[in-house]
Amino acid sequence: MRARRRPKERAPRRQRVSKPIRSCIACRNRNEQAAFWRVVVAGGETKLWTKQAVGRSAYVCRNSKCLQAAMTAERLKRSLKATIDGDSMRALRQELECKLR
Repeated sequence: MRARRRPKERAPRRQRVSKPIRSCIACRNRNEQAAFWRVVVAGGETKLWTKQAVGRSAYVCRNSKCLQAAMTAERLKRSLKATIDGDSMRALRQELECKLR
């Protein structure tokens, strides 16, 4: 007759909480998603979103240097794979600059 084995006591599993890592389209800095502004093209409109939104998006660091680089080098247009008219670009730039202050 064989002896019964005792079940091994397992150490409690740690829940790993991973946060989404994104990169800035201007400086290529990688950080958590919360460290960036999210610019979304949805329904033909380009907007700044802080909540969830459906559509193609790009991330920009929350500083003026990256904001200027993203706007002047047309990296935003390339990242979003969409043409952004001048009025939308000006409105987006004003919205982002207001957030900087």
